[in-house]
Amino acid sequence: MNAKNRNMKRITLFTVLGIAIMLSCTREELTIVDKPVTINENSPSFQSYLEERAISFIKIYRFDKVKEILDRITDPTTKENIMSVYNEYKSKADREALFYVNAANDTLFFLVPSETEPDPSTRTWLYLINEKANIPKTKGILSGFSKFPKLQTFIISYALAEEVHELEYLPDLERFDWSQNEDFFKRHFPNEQYGPVQLVADFSENNKLKTITLKDMDIENLTFPDSEIDLFKLEGLISRYNSNDVLHSLKVKEVEINGKSARNPFVLKNEGIQSLKISSTYDTSFGFTSLDVSESGLESLTLAGDGGAFVTEMKFNDGLKRLSFKAEGLKEKPAFPISLESLSLANYRLSDLDLSHLINLKSFTFSQSGIIHSIDNSKLHLPSGLEYLKYSAFESHQKLDISYLHKLRKVTLSGTNDIDLPPNIEEIDISYISGILDLNDFDKLKRIRVYTASNFGILEEIIFPPNLTEDEIHDPSNNFYSAIFITRQCKLTNMPEWMNKYIHYQD
Repeated sequence: MNAKNRNMKRITLFTVLGIAIMLSCTREELTIVDKPVTINENSPSFQSYLEERAISFIKIYRFDKVKEILDRITDPTTKENIMSVYNEYKSKADREALFYVNAANDTLFFLVPSETEPDPSTRTWLYLINEKANIPKTKGILSGFSKFPKLQTFIISYALAEEVHELEYLPDLERFDWSQNEDFFKRHFPNEQYGPVQLVADFSENNKLKTITLKDMDIENLTFPDSEIDLFKLEGLISRYNSNDVLHSLKVKEVEINGKSARNPFVLKNEGIQSLKISSTYDTSFGFTSLDVSESGLESLTLAGDGGAFVTEMKFNDGLKRLSFKAEGLKEKPAFPISLESLSLANYRLSDLDLSHLINLKSFTFSQSGIIHSIDNSKLHLPSGLEYLKYSAFESHQKLDISYLHKLRKVTLSGTNDIDLPPNIEEIDISYISGILDLNDFDKLKRIRVYTASNFGILEEIIFPPNLTEDEIHDPSNNFYSAIFITRQCKLTNMPEWMNKYIHYQD
């Protein structure tokens, strides 16, 4: 047997013996003792590790993390190297960066590197709208705007700060958007309840400001500029307003508010707001049941959504021109100001339907679609100067006579064609009707839309008026697109042949 074969046998034998010995051991005999390893922080390798760690924090502008590491550095040369990098990046941050100041009084810089960002001294916009943006994931104060003197637009989403400072250094600021994000908040504060932030912000020096948009905020601690802005918008289901009188000081063309009032009633004493729209979501209230804008300078007021079902009393100001709300909650008819030019009442239940004194009224919308129809149409008296009527009357079997409205030119009707119209109608939009639609007497009719559905009854016939012209019936330049949706059983009498292209059959 040669030497090579003898060695292979010897290796195989030792291997088998080793495996046999391991298999013969009990579990107790294989216990491994876990002993702590002592690290020598003064060793060159560990000091090098600390140096790399400190510099890595410096390069992402987390200077708050450096001091603790620096205290563990023993080598003066290493400390000097770290401080050299620190001074370079700290100087850059002081010149260029926004920063947070958190509850521990740490200054957390972000949006810094000049190699990738525009020069802050000439920059006109800041869009911090990505959750992955280098924004500190902490609560605190946002500051540093003094470095951005030309800023015109500031938009931040996923904001966790509760205050914003140095807005007085932005003389050219025109747009300010600030919003929270519930998922983002819960990710970083899982044990806290998500709610509206009472944002502290002072816009008193921002006299070029045109738009403020906030989401999931409480506006109690805002200070508005003395100059007029175009739009103030409060969004979000949890937003809160009417905590105090801050809205009284706002000068703005248009206010749009969502969320909930912090108190009842809602009273507005403000001559500087021209248009106010308050919205609520389905099946929720505005947070108030009484509304009083009698001492305001409003020209337009809209209560949108379903909050109108909860408002029982309203007082309006003289000078109000446009008013729209759901009215089923009213206990008595409000004193509508004679200045009204446009009025929209949805689900009005009260028996007092005399609106003839509103001599300036040009547009009137009246809807019963959300409740059981209970009014007496014969009691509806409208001013003679009315030019547009939108009327929805599902479940009504009463005839409506408005033939006395000789200035009426446009009607939008839904749920009924049992209505006497004046002959001077020029535009008609009618839906969900049955029986016969007789338009023969309307020789001034220029535009027409018809929509019907079988579950609202069968439309048996349409009698078209004379003198229809295609250019007026379908006029894209004036944003009027004619369309007639009917079943094939509907008879079309006196219809011009060219009208066929606007007929749509519902089989």
